[in-house]
Amino acid sequence: MPLYAKVVDGVIVAREMKDNPDSITSSDGGPVWRPIVEDKPAFDARNQQLTGPIDVIEQDRVVRQWTVEAIPHADMANRVASERERRLQAGFDYDFGDARGVHRIGTTNADMVGWREVTDLANALIATNNGSTTINVLTDTGAVGVTATEWANVLIAAAQFRQPFWAASFAIQALDPIPADYADDARWP
Repeated sequence: MPLYAKVVDGVIVAREMKDNPDSITSSDGGPVWRPIVEDKPAFDARNQQLTGPIDVIEQDRVVRQWTVEAIPHADMANRVASERERRLQAGFDYDFGDARGVHRIGTTNADMVGWREVTDLANALIATNNGSTTINVLTDTGAVGVTATEWANVLIAAAQFRQPFWAASFAIQALDPIPADYADDARWP
């Protein structure tokens, strides 16, 4: 069902969905109910947004117009931060260099909570000269025992995986304007 605007003395007083609008004319001789025609421009949703609409009264119709505007820098920076978070949570492979082989180390927010507990224990063990004490952990690959010292090496590998994402996000967020292709792999390590 088409949308119509009721125009009285040059002012839109109502908008309704109608099958057959009234054919009554206004004081200026134009129709009271005029079809609303949308003039929605193309835009790139990655870094632009539509504002409006504004309804413009014409002789026999009303044109609904939008304006294309750049998404504010702060909002784009938040999108970059979300992309960074998505990439940080992807996990990474760690090779223990022995029969345990390569394990996928999870890096979701829930994983990082578990990391904190393991890291606290590993730090306490290392501080008391017990770096060879085994801690049982669950990776995305499966359960595995790691020594406190080995866990420190996992943390170093994690930093080597994660820090480039932080650096890339800071560099992208510093751009003005932030480009539409901020999420493309070419901009990230």
